[in-house]
Amino acid sequence: MIKIRVIFVGPEIEGKSFRKLEDLLPYQDLGVELSLSNNPFGPIHGQNDIEHSLGRAGMSLAAIEAERDGVDAIVIDSMGDTGLFECREAVTIPVVGMGDSSFRVAQMLGRKFGLITAGKWHGYALERTMKSYGIFSQFVGFEALNLQPFTDFEDSNTSLNQAIISAMNKLIDQDADTIVLGGSYFIGQEKNLSTLLADEKYKDLVVIDPLPLAIRFARMLVDAKLSQSKRIYATPTHATPVIGYPLIQSTPGVAA
Repeated sequence: MIKIRVIFVGPEIEGKSFRKLEDLLPYQDLGVELSLSNNPFGPIHGQNDIEHSLGRAGMSLAAIEAERDGVDAIVIDSMGDTGLFECREAVTIPVVGMGDSSFRVAQMLGRKFGLITAGKWHGYALERTMKSYGIFSQFVGFEALNLQPFTDFEDSNTSLNQAIISAMNKLIDQDADTIVLGGSYFIGQEKNLSTLLADEKYKDLVVIDPLPLAIRFARMLVDAKLSQSKRIYATPTHATPVIGYPLIQSTPGVAA
C-alpha cells in the first residue's frame, strides 16, 4: 500500500479546514491510501506574497511529521506550491507540487496551454512561478474568474461552470490546446464540466485538474523509487535557533 499525505496550505480553524479528506477520496486509486494534514500555522489560504511567505515554515513541519508517520510521498495542496522547496529540503520522501506537476504535464501534452484562476493576483503569481521553473515559453496567458477561493467554489453550480467555459473560450481564441484549472479549489470541476465539454468545439481540448494529477504523479514517483535530489534540496545539517515562531525552535529538517 502506497501512503500519500496531502498537506493543505492553510491551518484548521476551530477544527475546520477548507480542505476535507472526502474531497480527495475519489482520487484514492487501488493500492493507495490518502491522508490529509494542515499547515500548523499561517494564513488560511494565500492571496498575496506575504501570506505565502508566512505559510512556508509550517509546511516543512507538516512534511517532517508526514515522513515520521511512515508516509511514502507528499502532495502540497497549493497551486502556488507554497513551501515546496522547503519541504523537499526537510524530508527524503518525494514532495510534489500542484503547480510544478500540472504545468510540466501541460507543456508535455500540448503545444500551448492556458490557465484559469480565481483572481488576477493568482494569475500573476503563477506566471512568476512558471518563469522560475523555466516553463513559460508555451504559456498563452490566464483568465481570472474574480471569485473568492473556496468560499465561492463550494457548489458546482451552473454559473461557475459557465464562467469556466467562458474563460476556456477566451484561451482557445489565444490558440490554447491545453487548459490548467489553476487552483485546488477547482477539484472535481472537470467532471462537472463533462457535459459542456462534450460539445464538438472542445472535443480535443486537454483539461488538467491539478490536485488529482499531483496525487497520481506522487504515486508514480513512489512506484519508480524516485525522489528529489538531495544535491540541490539538501537537508539542513545544523540547527539554527528560530526566533518568533513558538512552534519552531530550530531549523526544520535537521536530523533529530
